[in-house]
Amino acid sequence: MQNLLRLLLKYNFQITFIILEVIALSMVLRVNPLPNSRSFQLMEGFHAAVYGTLNRLGSYAGMRGENQRLVLENARLKYRLAQFEEPSGAAVMPVMGIDSLDYDLIPARVINHSVNKAFNYLTLDRGYSHGVKADMAVIGPDGIAGVVRNVSARYCTVISVLNPEFRASVKLLRSDFFGSLQWNGGSYMKARLVEIPSHAPVAPGDTVVTSGFSAIFPEGEMVGTVETIDLTPSGSFYDIRLAMSQDMKKLRYVYIVRNFHQQEVRNLEALTDE
Repeated sequence: MQNLLRLLLKYNFQITFIILEVIALSMVLRVNPLPNSRSFQLMEGFHAAVYGTLNRLGSYAGMRGENQRLVLENARLKYRLAQFEEPSGAAVMPVMGIDSLDYDLIPARVINHSVNKAFNYLTLDRGYSHGVKADMAVIGPDGIAGVVRNVSARYCTVISVLNPEFRASVKLLRSDFFGSLQWNGGSYMKARLVEIPSHAPVAPGDTVVTSGFSAIFPEGEMVGTVETIDLTPSGSFYDIRLAMSQDMKKLRYVYIVRNFHQQEVRNLEALTDE
């Protein structure tokens, strides 16, 4: 306390001068509108600069996530191009109507979706003007996402994997035993694998992929991993709980699978069933 008093006594003239300057400046700004306006403009400019900097920082942080998604997309497309290599080693770009290709991918953006309803759907920004048709498979960067239901010129709706109406033929990668993927509600990261016979070798952690036994999903698309294994009441089949590989809450960009031979396969199967 004594040191503070000595400091105030030592610099009392300087402190008094600063206080009087502040009072005089405030009086000038109140009385004279021009300096007041200029000071207001300076403050507004300062605030704008601060908010602009914060906004740029926020945009930069958002761009990091966007870049990660683009990296995933590029990796996916490079993988597909590698699958379409000719014997000569020259990569063939997927082009609609090339008979030598089984399918190609249509990139799309998710513009609406749900994960917490009893029947979940997605809406994508691609429609029949982009080559989309009903019953095309939809896959995300990390796994399957659904099947196209309805299509307009520029948009389409998709039955999500988180929908009791969704079914997909999938298999255990290690043993090739196949069954059916279902979702009966509950966690958006869990699903069921049914119709796997009880003599099939299966263990927690096993990888599950699409079987290719349909004209919708190509073989080998990631589905998830085995979490728990139970027997059905009859004891003939397993009731397997899966941890889904694709986090549907993070889904922003997807690929619509265009199978060039889908209709041909379906027409032939329809004739066989008659």
